[in-house]
Amino acid sequence: MYRKRWLEKKLIKLVKTRPVVYIGGARQTGKTSILKHTFPKIRYISFDSPTERIRALEDPKGFLEAVSTPVILDEIQYVPELMIYIKMNVDNRRKPGMYILTGSQQYTLLKGLSESLAGRVGILNLRPFSTREWMKYNKIGIDKLIEVACKKNKGVPIKEIYKSMLTGGYPEILGNASVDLNNWFASYISTYLERDLRVYLKVGNLRDFERFMRVLAIRAGQLLSYSDLARDIGIAVSTAKEWVSSLCAGYQVLLMEPYYNNLGKRVIKSPKLYFGDTGLLCSLLGIRSVDELSRSPYLGNIFENWILLELMKSDETEINSGNFWYWRTVNNTEVDLIYDNKGRLTPMEIKLSQTFKSNWISGLKSFISNYNKSTNSGIVVNSGEHGKFNSDICFYNVRNWLKK
Repeated sequence: MYRKRWLEKKLIKLVKTRPVVYIGGARQTGKTSILKHTFPKIRYISFDSPTERIRALEDPKGFLEAVSTPVILDEIQYVPELMIYIKMNVDNRRKPGMYILTGSQQYTLLKGLSESLAGRVGILNLRPFSTREWMKYNKIGIDKLIEVACKKNKGVPIKEIYKSMLTGGYPEILGNASVDLNNWFASYISTYLERDLRVYLKVGNLRDFERFMRVLAIRAGQLLSYSDLARDIGIAVSTAKEWVSSLCAGYQVLLMEPYYNNLGKRVIKSPKLYFGDTGLLCSLLGIRSVDELSRSPYLGNIFENWILLELMKSDETEINSGNFWYWRTVNNTEVDLIYDNKGRLTPMEIKLSQTFKSNWISGLKSFISNYNKSTNSGIVVNSGEHGKFNSDICFYNVRNWLKK
């Protein structure tokens, strides 16, 4: 049964205003489902089908001429040759909603989209379900966290949060309580490696790449050092960069860049690494139950990863979404997350603990002091404290996240 997605509103608006709309996202996030549900009368063609793929590859121009618009072209990355002819058709008779494209591998595709269809294409990212989205709750934007933090709520048991972290947000898992998480993710990883990486990346042994993913999972929520990663795996630095890039292209991991401006303050410029789904992350780490998760040495990093994804999923469905950064100086003063919306900055610390520690707010205070004129109140997401700390900082208890 189809479950409504937060992205629908933004999707419909783009289809009404842009001739081409592209929805990217990892496999199994529901790209096909949202399109078939939202636009049931539009013809659907999937290039996962070898027959359709061969037809399009042999004669891309003729293929498109035989297809009336509007049309949904699923997994467009298999036939990038179509892009130039899509551009020609759009330029010849530009109308909103001519082509709706999906893809589960970015690689050179997004570059081609932005270059050949600049001003013509609207680009969306469909991630796995947010926990609140699956529960049919309203979105909580970052701008609302301060307001919500001032309201008294009892909150759910922390194990409810752990359960959401463990399962992640893939629709098939959430919609079927009998699914064995370990088997599902093992199959998912195998399919991803065989169907996508074998096509786009020259990996001598796919088992080596799966091992690489597991080693990468240990680094979730941390600064990424390609040289350290390459040394630990026993591969060249260039290979480590290529493999991480391939995972980013497949929407499996994401890299968060540091925030800095021209104030001259030196910052660490390595990216932070996160996974696109905490269920997949837990599986790669060998975590199979809530009890194992609660005792895992990686719990804090998984929690930070989960909070980031929940916030991104909510924000990306807005018409005017923002950007996410982190902040860390060479003196190790840091802020876990900086939300940047049109130049207004909201610094956030993410701490799983229920017990307040002074270092929770030291980075926030430093950041606010440096960027005072463009900074909103700072937020500490945790599992205990709740409410205003002072005029600059408030606490948000994550156990209220699953409240309506």
